[in-house]
Amino acid sequence: MQVDEQLLWLLSALRLAQGSDGINRDKLIQNVNNCFLRVKKDRKAISVPASQASEEIQHFQVKASVLLLLCLPKIRELSGVENCEDFQSLFSSLPDLSDSVFFTVVRTQKIYFVLSPLLSWLPPHIVQTLMKEYFQYTHEVTPVTLAISVELLKSLLFSQQYRRAHQNGSQNNTECLQLLVKFFFSKNVSSKTPSLIKFSGYYFLYMFECLYLLLAAYVGYEIRDPNTFSCVETWTKLWKTNNKSAEIISLPYTKEALMSMLTLCQNNSREVTVTLWMEWSEQMLPQNATFCSTPSTRQPGKTQAKSIQMVTCHIAFLILRLLEAHSQLEEHLAVSEYHELLQFLQQTAVDPDYDPDKDLTLEQLMKEISAKDDRQEKLLGILVQREGVIASSDASRCLKEHVAVFDNQMKMELLQNCIKWLKTNELHIPESINVVLDLAADLNPEQMKPIIEGSLSAGLDDTLKTPSFKTQLTSVFNQLADENTAEPSGRHVWLCLQSGRDVVQEAVRLAVSMTGLVPVMAQVLADIPQVCQAKLPSGNSLLAFTLEEWQTSELCDREEQEFIGLVKKLLSVKRLLDKEEVLQLMVKPFMVIECSANLGKLILPLELLKEIMELDASVVVRPGPEVVSVIVALLHMMDATLCLEGQGASTCLTVRCLASTILFGITSDMTINQKKFEKEITLLKQIVCQHNLHPWSIMHISQVVSAELKKECGVDLLLQALVKVCHNPSQGDPHDPVPCASLDCAVLPKMSKSEWIITLLQVLPHCNESEWTSAFFITEYALEYHNTVS
Repeated sequence: MQVDEQLLWLLSALRLAQGSDGINRDKLIQNVNNCFLRVKKDRKAISVPASQASEEIQHFQVKASVLLLLCLPKIRELSGVENCEDFQSLFSSLPDLSDSVFFTVVRTQKIYFVLSPLLSWLPPHIVQTLMKEYFQYTHEVTPVTLAISVELLKSLLFSQQYRRAHQNGSQNNTECLQLLVKFFFSKNVSSKTPSLIKFSGYYFLYMFECLYLLLAAYVGYEIRDPNTFSCVETWTKLWKTNNKSAEIISLPYTKEALMSMLTLCQNNSREVTVTLWMEWSEQMLPQNATFCSTPSTRQPGKTQAKSIQMVTCHIAFLILRLLEAHSQLEEHLAVSEYHELLQFLQQTAVDPDYDPDKDLTLEQLMKEISAKDDRQEKLLGILVQREGVIASSDASRCLKEHVAVFDNQMKMELLQNCIKWLKTNELHIPESINVVLDLAADLNPEQMKPIIEGSLSAGLDDTLKTPSFKTQLTSVFNQLADENTAEPSGRHVWLCLQSGRDVVQEAVRLAVSMTGLVPVMAQVLADIPQVCQAKLPSGNSLLAFTLEEWQTSELCDREEQEFIGLVKKLLSVKRLLDKEEVLQLMVKPFMVIECSANLGKLILPLELLKEIMELDASVVVRPGPEVVSVIVALLHMMDATLCLEGQGASTCLTVRCLASTILFGITSDMTINQKKFEKEITLLKQIVCQHNLHPWSIMHISQVVSAELKKECGVDLLLQALVKVCHNPSQGDPHDPVPCASLDCAVLPKMSKSEWIITLLQVLPHCNESEWTSAFFITEYALEYHNTVS
């Protein structure tokens, strides 16, 4: 709990009340009162909205209540509190207060609403002690003291159920309930004076609240968790645990108090006259007052201020529902004997979740909305859920006129309702869809994505597609292209409400056809993974299918490079473009040599295969016939690119370098895990023997298939030396000719200069840069050897 300036004021007020003889009770009450008034004046003096000022005042009241609780020795000495670092710094500044002083402050400042949220988590014996102390010194029955007594009852019952401690201290629990019943029996409903009429409303309401709470505890109905305040999370975390049992327990010790409360309620229900009942309909409760009938979450646009009569009707409904749901109560409590009370409950009960506005017709609803009273937001919330709202031109106009009133939840409900309606093929007003989409444009992408995925088949469903979509698509993507930023605005996610398919296709088209847009378009696609991964009838994802379509089109060299860059970028994003799917759809089908003139078509799939190997080699190198087929395809490419003569030499060398790199990666993994790939290696040996491949093309797999070169073949021996130097750099430094050459000096024959020249002419046209370098070093060593011999 953060100690701010306002809490320092309160600490100062508490210290100033402490004299040589201890705490001056009257001075302390006055000081605290002045402090609370100071906070209220300070908040009102600041130019902030009234709702914000009210919230800030409430936060102070809650934190002040925790501070006052820490002044009670019995609470401050609890192990959880004593060891809490957030509170330890305060202990030295806090005076010791009695329970009566604490409750006096609560009563005078009317902050009773914080009691159950704070006390409910305490150990039951602490709540019992506080409750007994309260009733022993409180004799005046007022609306505030009644409210405090009900808050203490809530705390006691919740603490018992939460900690499952109902067997321990049941005598103390019974004593507490007896004091509560005695407190309520000291008064009754009266209509003699206006002040008594007002008091009677609170009295009757809190009496019904106690009846419901006792009845719920007796039958084992779980008492609802108290409200929590974000400003004092430390307090709640001290006590709240995540291992709360799902078992609901009853509290049988409440029976005696429950029967007494049934009698009290019946006696007082007889005194409720029409005059009283009508007066209570005008008597409004404080907005921060909570009851068992109060919804746990506030409904949009629904005012929280309610009359005593309305809340009493809601509690009556809850009591009746409990009685009807537990037939054993007749046997245990002889409920039927309270027939007058039952009749009163049946005549007044109103479901707290029932809203008569929901029964209004569409025309009536729009008429009420036009009145612009405090129900307007709530009525608009009902309108967006109404079936056929987009089939009415008047409703469409009403939505358009009140755009500023809609919150995000209402916009989402309207959007989902619109999709559901359109899918039934019902009539609709085209303009209504535009209104709905305009409202949805204010939602953030994270709010739209679940709707796109769940209600629109991850963007494949174009139910919401409008005639203006193409124009909107062009506009949004033109803006993205102009900004060329890696962090798009999110407008493209909104476009997916109309057609996710078109958004993916447009992003890919622009990335490939225009220069420099790969980063931003890749980010656009990364923002909509659910759409990219949407499954088409073919079983392929939308993104992979779109990319494959572009791959089969006639791409120029520049477009091909942009395409390769895009796919590589997408592959690097987790859970966006599946590597296995790319391998099966965009690599393997294209690793076929049609003719020597079209070798350039192999570069694209090889680039993708190389990227997959670098990101996750296990996608390719896994036991099974597929890895063998990939190796064989690569061997054929090596064989087909032996000749580097003519205009296609550059293309051949590019293909060979790619195939060589990939082969080396695959065979390295297989060599390390030979036992894992025994079947595949055996199969590879059989297949290679059946193909008439040049020795150079199978050099990279020689170690895997244990191929032995003929000692008398100079070309093969030189090739073996080159491969060893190029792919095993740890065995020698390619820039140091003697160690490199010495690797093979034992196996290389003492060839003549002419034999060396012929061998190099056979080998070098098929070499890449690193192999040329190695060949020069070996040649230099051989020439030095011959010069020495000569």
